[in-house]
Amino acid sequence: MADSTYRVMKFGGSSVGSPERLQLATDLIAKHHSQGPLAVVVSAMGETTDWLIEAARLAALGQGEPAKAIAQRVGDLARANARQVFEALSSRGAPTASSIDRIEQLVEGMVSPLKVLLEAIGCVKEQTKQMLDSVLSFGEGLCAPILTELLRARGLPALFVDSRDWTRTDDRFGDALVDWEATRARIAELQPGWRGRIVVTTGFLGQTRDGRTTTLGRNGSDYTATLLARGLAANEVNFWTDVPGVMTADPALVEDAFPLTRLSYMEALELANFGARMFHPRTMIPLIESGIPLRILNTLQPQGAGTLIDAAGAQDRERATSVTSLENLALLGVECRRLSQQVQLSGRVLRALDGAGITVWMATQSAHGQAVAVVVPVAATRAERSGAGPRPGSDHTLDPGGGGDGPNAGRRRPVSPCAGIGRHQRPCDRPGGKLAFGVLRDRSGGHRGGGAHRPCHLPLCPRGRQPGHPRHRDSRG
Repeated sequence: MADSTYRVMKFGGSSVGSPERLQLATDLIAKHHSQGPLAVVVSAMGETTDWLIEAARLAALGQGEPAKAIAQRVGDLARANARQVFEALSSRGAPTASSIDRIEQLVEGMVSPLKVLLEAIGCVKEQTKQMLDSVLSFGEGLCAPILTELLRARGLPALFVDSRDWTRTDDRFGDALVDWEATRARIAELQPGWRGRIVVTTGFLGQTRDGRTTTLGRNGSDYTATLLARGLAANEVNFWTDVPGVMTADPALVEDAFPLTRLSYMEALELANFGARMFHPRTMIPLIESGIPLRILNTLQPQGAGTLIDAAGAQDRERATSVTSLENLALLGVECRRLSQQVQLSGRVLRALDGAGITVWMATQSAHGQAVAVVVPVAATRAERSGAGPRPGSDHTLDPGGGGDGPNAGRRRPVSPCAGIGRHQRPCDRPGGKLAFGVLRDRSGGHRGGGAHRPCHLPLCPRGRQPGHPRHRDSRG
């Protein structure tokens, strides 16, 4: 080995979702293995996570047979992908017979208990977050051992490690918080047994101190990879995806979007918070605390430079980095007709929303202070219309009725707040500020084209010279 410092490679669902992509992943791992120690984090194959969510939903509705059919489809996908890669390895002279047998046993050993779990959900006709986490764990639980067998068939010293063995979390099922000190201690305990091996571990999954399965939220495999990198004091993290890097905007909305060469940690963190689907919101935290660089790379174009994310970021301080937007939000207006005295309306509105557990993405107040507009999740306006009250123990209420002179909740409109992310955008002078501007785009008159770049002065490629890229959709934890 040329280097004793780990490199952590993470493969998203689209990068292991077909036989061709799965074989490319083994090629990349084999190539980097010669350069130093490796740890590999993998997501569930293709659309597996979405399938499992649907299976759990159907089971909770009492539709047991369709739910079990989806479980079988998950197993069939894993089996078919593995078999085709083994056939390709066999043509190269690699021994595969015993590996294929182990894959068959592995798939059957995962699908059977998954069906039993779905039957249990059907019996109670209830899908709790804890149950859903257990169902979702079968996606990564299938993919990582299969990849391990494929690497072994190539003669590589691969070792499967379930991330639940080292990721310690609380019991917030569906979006668990990691206990870093316990996690670091567990990595240190296991690491001596990993020497000389390619560690292949599941993404997205954790475990409480009493042994219950948790998940870190969608795209949580990213977070798993950076946690592991920090625990191993790795020299770099590589995310292998189906896009050439972080884009200047969503290519599905902006035709001229193109990949960025470099970002800072804080820019990437803000992109995640403002709706970029490429990152789990907590992905950057272990990197910021350890200074480990992250590179986003394309599985189909491994020779590409990708996007480097580190503490320094890009050197061009005059341009915004990227434009992103949040969907499924609504603009809620509240006004007060009591003009004779100050009612501190904005404070009352924000306290009421906080008491109800509703996230406020943006708020503005009229100059006279008698009207407030807030941007909230669409689901929150549905809850308000259905009469959902504040959280237990909260006394923050706001009368939404139109009678008298009290506050009146106005019309709700679907909107998409847009944010331009850049290091030194003049409209925002707060320390470390990245928000170049915030605007509301009415979704009923959606915009398409390159114009979304122009308010941020992003360097656009000439139309036709920079191809658009498909939306990044890793079906993963």
